[in-house]
Amino acid sequence: MAAPKSPEASALAVALESESLQALFSAWLELRLQRAQVLAQNARELDQLDQRAQLVLKAVEAARNLPEAAVAPKKRTKRSKASKLPALPDGLAEFHRQAEAELANARKDLRQRMEAEARETTKLEARVRRALLARADQHLAIHKPRIQLTVHPVGKAQALLEVAAFGDEDAVLLMRLLSGKLPTRWGFFADDAVEDLARGPARLYPDEGNAELWPAHAEAEDAILFPSGDFVPARQQIPFAIAARAFPRFKLVHHGLIAQVEARHDGEPYSHLLRREDGELLAGYLLRLRVAGKLELLLNVA
Repeated sequence: MAAPKSPEASALAVALESESLQALFSAWLELRLQRAQVLAQNARELDQLDQRAQLVLKAVEAARNLPEAAVAPKKRTKRSKASKLPALPDGLAEFHRQAEAELANARKDLRQRMEAEARETTKLEARVRRALLARADQHLAIHKPRIQLTVHPVGKAQALLEVAAFGDEDAVLLMRLLSGKLPTRWGFFADDAVEDLARGPARLYPDEGNAELWPAHAEAEDAILFPSGDFVPARQQIPFAIAARAFPRFKLVHHGLIAQVEARHDGEPYSHLLRREDGELLAGYLLRLRVAGKLELLLNVA
C-alpha cells in the first residue's frame, strides 16, 4: 500500500491540477509557512533534548559530590532486615551511560526526521517553482498584460512616468515579461500592509534567504532585486533592466491607483524624476514589446 501523501503534497497536487497562478502561489506560501512551523517545532525538541542532557549531567555531578552519609540507610534495629544500597559510583556511571545513550538515540532519530522533512520540502518547492515558471509562460502566450503609460515632461531634460493600476495577475506576468523572473508571492505589487509604523511597508519579503526588508541603499537593494535565480522577493515593485544593458535600471513602484517609474544609473539612488533619455528608452522598449505582440501598450503624453 502506498504511503499517504503529506498535507503539503496534497495541497500542491490540487494546485497543479488548477490553471490558476494564484492557486500555485497560495500552495507555495502554505508550504513555506508549514515548513517554518516544522522547523520551530524541531528547534524546540532539540532544545528540550539539550536541557535533558544538561539536567542529567548536573544531577550526576551533584550526586557524586554528596557525602556517603547523605544516602546511607538509617541505623538498623534488631528487628530490621539489612538493606544494601548499590555502590554509588558504579550506579551513577551506569545511569549516566544509559541516559547519554538514550539522548544520543533521540537526537539521531530527530535529525534523521529533520533531514527527511528537508528533502521532502526541497522536492516540493522545486516542483512548485517549475510549475510556476511554466504556468506564467503559458499565460503570457495567451494573455497580453496591459500597460497604460503617461509621460509628464519636466522641463527639457527630465520626465515623470506613471502607469495606470493593474491587477495581481498582470503584475506577475509583467515581472516575468520585463525581468524574466517571478515574484515569490501572489498580490506582491499591491501589498501595502505595514509592519513598522516608522518605516512603512517593507520593500522586500523575507523569502529566498533574504533577511533585509528595508535595504539601506540602492546597491544593497539591487543585490536582492537582480539575482541570478528565477524568483525575486520584491514587494510593491517590479524591478527590471533592458536586455544587454546593465543601466539604467527601472522599477515600477506601487502608489495606489498608479505606479510610478523609477530609474537609476550606476552609483546613483533610484528616482521617480527620470532623465528625458531614460524615459524615451523605456517607452521605446515597451513599444518593441508591443510590436512583438507581448503586451498591450497605451502611450500618453500629459
